[in-house]
Amino acid sequence: MQERIRYQMGKTLISRIDELQLMSFSPSKLFPALAAEVEDERIFPRDLLSEDGNIILSCHSWLLQDGTRTILVDTGAGAGKSRPFAPYFENLSPPFLENLADHGVKPEDVDLVLLTHLHVDHVGWNTRRDGDEFVPTFPNAKYVFCADEYAFFSNPENLIDRHRTSFMAREDSVDPVVRFGQALMIEANGAEVLSGIRFIPTPGHSPFHTSIALATDDGEALFAGDTLHHQSQVVYPDVNSVFDADPERARASRKLVLERAARPGTIMFGAHLAGTSAIQVSKGELGYRWLAAPRHGSTDP
Repeated sequence: MQERIRYQMGKTLISRIDELQLMSFSPSKLFPALAAEVEDERIFPRDLLSEDGNIILSCHSWLLQDGTRTILVDTGAGAGKSRPFAPYFENLSPPFLENLADHGVKPEDVDLVLLTHLHVDHVGWNTRRDGDEFVPTFPNAKYVFCADEYAFFSNPENLIDRHRTSFMAREDSVDPVVRFGQALMIEANGAEVLSGIRFIPTPGHSPFHTSIALATDDGEALFAGDTLHHQSQVVYPDVNSVFDADPERARASRKLVLERAARPGTIMFGAHLAGTSAIQVSKGELGYRWLAAPRHGSTDP
């Protein structure tokens, strides 16, 4: 059984649903601009690195339960998907649904699937194989995502090497959701699209990347997606990862997210952050700093 990593914000219980970990990137490979900081444990804490000293990138979803709605934020890389240009995700069979079941949730229990963006490792469990086709994994859910992002990855003019895998992921992991009538494509402009839920435009990592803000009685749960891949980017917000398609827009979006995360009562939930994957951000004269958020039922500081 997976380790229970959970947070309570008001009536909402937020649980991490693990899928897999990637440990193939050294700090200097993932963040070339921080090559000189590799040995600084304040920037790259050893408990967030593999035994080989590589960055731990966690792939997971966030499960939100408030007694009324059951929500997933992003759905990982998925199973049985052909990914010839992204070998990390080629034909996987991770125990994602088993991990979800450990939290007492069956696919048919999910009401909403919220997608920060449409990259391969965020949409994979949208669908599952049924014979020769892929069908929605969560048959009763509305899948909510940015209409502009879908249009971008549907336009053949954008099919360049960088986006090859995203086009494949759209075909087998997003198009079926649209075909089954379960897609809710929205304009990501920061307005409330569902009760308590806002999609904040944070482009740069992907063309129309969004961060998702959930209002709770205890403050805001901010799902930052891939605006940052590691806690070092809190301290160095100008530093992009090699995965960021538009460096300048990615920097601007990261700073926007950190400003929002630094508001009192806010917890930021990362899509790839190692450790317990949720942090509290503060801002002072020296810039932004972070602490691991206190977990539900724990004595974490």
